[in-house]
Amino acid sequence: MSKQIQEQIKSLTQKINEWNKEYFENQKLLFDESTRDQLKKQLQKLENEYPDYQFQNSPNLTIGARLSNDFDKLKHKTPKKSLQDVFSTSEIIDFFERVNKSIPDQKHSYFLEPKLDGLNVTLWYEKGVFKKALTRGNGLIGEDITHTISTINSIPKNLNLDIDLEVTGEVFIKKEDFHRINESQEQKYANPRNLASGTVRQLDPTVAKERNLQIFLYNLAQNNLKDPPKKQSDVLKTLKLLNFPVNPNSQEINAKEDLNEAILYYTDQKNNFEYEIDGLVIKLDNLVNQKKLGFTAKTPKFAVAYKFPAEKQVTKVNGITLQVGRTGNITPVAELDPVLVAGSTIKRATLHNFDELYNKDVRIDDTVIIHKAGDIIPEVVEVVLDLRPKDSKIFQKPSLCPACNSNLVHEEGLAALKCINFYCPAKLKNQLSHFTSKKGMNIKGLGQSIVDILYDNQIVENFADFYNLQEDSFQGLEGFKSKRINNLLDAIKKSKEIELFHFIYALGIPHLGEQMSKEIAENITNKFLSNQDSISVQDLLIILQTQLTTDYLESLEGFALKSAFEIIEYINSEFLSKQLEKLKSINFVFELPSLNQKSTNTALANKKLVFTGTLLKTGRSEAKKEAEKQGAKVLSAMSSNVDFLVAGEKSGSKLKKAKELGVKVLTEQEFIDLIN
Repeated sequence: MSKQIQEQIKSLTQKINEWNKEYFENQKLLFDESTRDQLKKQLQKLENEYPDYQFQNSPNLTIGARLSNDFDKLKHKTPKKSLQDVFSTSEIIDFFERVNKSIPDQKHSYFLEPKLDGLNVTLWYEKGVFKKALTRGNGLIGEDITHTISTINSIPKNLNLDIDLEVTGEVFIKKEDFHRINESQEQKYANPRNLASGTVRQLDPTVAKERNLQIFLYNLAQNNLKDPPKKQSDVLKTLKLLNFPVNPNSQEINAKEDLNEAILYYTDQKNNFEYEIDGLVIKLDNLVNQKKLGFTAKTPKFAVAYKFPAEKQVTKVNGITLQVGRTGNITPVAELDPVLVAGSTIKRATLHNFDELYNKDVRIDDTVIIHKAGDIIPEVVEVVLDLRPKDSKIFQKPSLCPACNSNLVHEEGLAALKCINFYCPAKLKNQLSHFTSKKGMNIKGLGQSIVDILYDNQIVENFADFYNLQEDSFQGLEGFKSKRINNLLDAIKKSKEIELFHFIYALGIPHLGEQMSKEIAENITNKFLSNQDSISVQDLLIILQTQLTTDYLESLEGFALKSAFEIIEYINSEFLSKQLEKLKSINFVFELPSLNQKSTNTALANKKLVFTGTLLKTGRSEAKKEAEKQGAKVLSAMSSNVDFLVAGEKSGSKLKKAKELGVKVLTEQEFIDLIN
């Protein structure tokens, strides 16, 4: 066991040091910075538990980066330290409590500053004249970068006071300049911090000048001011009076009372700043008390750096399980050590299919990087191969369904293995849950977990069984009290009156999403029910079986012949016929599409729209409804036939494709202006 721990510490030390060298010295990003943070955290935990195994070159013992031979070296007037990183509000509260314990009987206030993702730089002034600029270096000695820092126009070359001064800040590059510079050259920088660091270390100052470096100053060290500031908040006021640029987004907070509100604000606004921030620096405001608390060998005791919840995290794969989807696709899933990703705890992450599993080469006991795809679905990004156990084994592809033991099928041209048994219990559970879902029959309270309980207890086995539930059906089931049962029964009763397209969607026909279900409902109404106000379940099945031909389905936007065959196979299956046969006795009232209610005299009439990203003001579902009400056709896939792409926050591949196809892109506000 001890040898295994030693190997783990050695491996983590080497990997993080390699990352630091490439990132800080060569401006190359081996993997995401949040991943580095998590590996450092893992290493620190192991080093705290096993201090005898810590290496002298541990990244948790070093400050800054190795000094370059390209620049003169200068000793700092005041040693530079690194801030201790924290990743949760509870860790910040721990910091507050340590301060209270060290300096009791005082009400402490704190100063909060956005943590810029830039390069730490110290400036020297003598008798009010700018003399030198140094990198942090190793904390004791820095590199002379005066020639590039002098190109920053906002740095005063002569102060309005005849004073000596040592002042520290962060050099950064604005987002717009980062994108402008990256687009103009072949070698791309990973992020604005990389670009700022590379620019500061240019030997030719004209390159730095062209790149428009920026700086915010935030710390006063040695100085001979007659009346030096007593608080960190006053430091910024003093610097501003001396014409130094300071961050206007800093603020004073009163410990716990303001902390949560401040964190929520900065987390929400971080993407709206013109520069990158990756967290918040929280300092004890009183400088006398800062001095009392002092420093550890590496970090100040009076400040911490809170990192925003990482969009990517590092964790361990404890196992790989198989999940059977509604249509029978077998999905490998990584079972993980629980980890916080973008604000929620993740225990499982999809591996999508076996091609993906083997391309990424994910194995049990691997250390992996995960994120939320589209900010929703947890998935494995990559394996940290350097940390792989030597005895790891490739996960073997199954030949039998894990739920029903049927032979699995690998269809030509598709990545997924598939269970084709319509009566597979795992598929049935997912079908039943799909039937009750919000976009389906919208039976509130009947989510996947409840459906599983009802199925496992042989209470529900087909769609019609939901409508035969009585109060005594739930007898003996844990957690089902009278009020909850009555609410469920009311929701089931209410679902009998529903728009036709919801019912079509609820049937779980492969490839038929909400939009296609709407189009088919409109087609059925227009062609067969123009003089009717209702349709029976049996008649609906006959129409679906006779009218959803390959020719018709291929005429719909985004349908391929392969998809059409799967739809027809399902509609004509014994499984669906039996489901609908049982539903015949239920007195459904289908609300048919009112085709004449659509506006034809609007800017969106007969236009094809696709939505992508997060719509903050209207929400996607409401925006779609309004677009359809105004005569637009809302599609799910991008093509050259689309008239408008409405792009919200965090738009992805659809936005890129729209630009490639020359499709007009609307912001959310432009869409709102168009419909009003």
